[in-house]
Amino acid sequence: MLSLKGKVAIVTGAGSVGPGWGNGKATAVLLARQGAKVFGLDNNAAAVEETIRISAMCSILKVSRRRWKPVSRAMANWISW
Repeated sequence: MLSLKGKVAIVTGAGSVGPGWGNGKATAVLLARQGAKVFGLDNNAAAVEETIRISAMCSILKVSRRRWKPVSRAMANWISW
């Protein structure tokens, strides 16, 4: 298995639109299980909370597609982390 220890990943759509697994959720979980520090962005806080429970992701941010300032601030913080 590929080791991503020491790597940082930012996953948009880290929740899931409906029940089950979407691409963002699956990507976030896989990267976290392989050792990456995963920061998830989604506009549905409840959906991404489930992803955190499954994958032990490091951080999430609930965002709206219409407001990008919080995203740019979060990315700057995560990059410096």
